[in-house]
Amino acid sequence: MVAIAEYTLSLAEFNANNSKSLEQLSQDKSIEIRKFDDSLLQALGKASGEVLADAARKDALTRRTYASYVAFWNRATPWADLAERGYLNARSLKFPYGDRA
Repeated sequence: MVAIAEYTLSLAEFNANNSKSLEQLSQDKSIEIRKFDDSLLQALGKASGEVLADAARKDALTRRTYASYVAFWNRATPWADLAERGYLNARSLKFPYGDRA
């Protein structure tokens, strides 16, 4: 229970502090905030997959760990797409309150 509480507190602090930092960075006209280009992320993902697959070929424990990770990733991704993307899409809607109304 202590670990769950600490994780929850850390995540809340992370989100609160990052939102404050983004606001400060956004106000500095000399800083351009951009997201990583999809092609870069795809190249990084491909390289990461190659490194992990290569490591998995070297011993049984790494092979089982890699297989477990891939199985989890394949199961978790559709759920994350539905739940997290849906939540983020809902948060971006204009509601009749706040500065974004």
